[in-house]
Amino acid sequence: MKTNKLELIYDSTISLIKQLGVEKVSVSKIAKEAGIGKGSIYYYVKTKNDILDGIAKCTIKRIAQEYHIVVSENDLDVFQKMKLLFDVTATKTFSDGSNNDMHILFSQSDMYLHQRLNSAFMKYLVPILENIMIEGTKKDVLKSNNPKKASELIIMTMLMVFDGELLPAQERLDTIERMNYLANIIEKSLSVPKGSLRFFDDIYLQYAERS
Repeated sequence: MKTNKLELIYDSTISLIKQLGVEKVSVSKIAKEAGIGKGSIYYYVKTKNDILDGIAKCTIKRIAQEYHIVVSENDLDVFQKMKLLFDVTATKTFSDGSNNDMHILFSQSDMYLHQRLNSAFMKYLVPILENIMIEGTKKDVLKSNNPKKASELIIMTMLMVFDGELLPAQERLDTIERMNYLANIIEKSLSVPKGSLRFFDDIYLQYAERS
């Protein structure tokens, strides 16, 4: 049982989102699912949106943590690190057996939740990608005059491709073509060999298989 009340609130909310969809989840239902009084929830958060904001941050922070765990245990080159960063966003479970709830959250038609997820992606994953690019530049395996801006644009574009609220749902083949086109643009902008970043479509397929 969770001893941290806020974690319990977040876990209960995610469980309800999986069952009912985010629109049908209320603070009262969260309190009942968590087995705590509704008044107790308001001691930690003011609104349902505060809960969604916390869930988004915790989910993406956990993805970042998983990346660092795997990197610390393996000797990876720059492109393997880049692939890993995107791989962990699509993985079903983390190395400790816990679930990655990113997919279920992104599948919800709730603009506030999507905004908070996007914001968390930019806050926690852009610095990781920036560091990878800085390493690649130092090792002369890629070129980037501004790793931070390049990382921001890559993450933003990836979010747009994956986020059904930003682009209408399409056939898998259409989305894979988008991913390959994106990879081609990034390869040219970073002056890396063609095919170096053609792992984006594999990552999309991992994500799509959970749809």
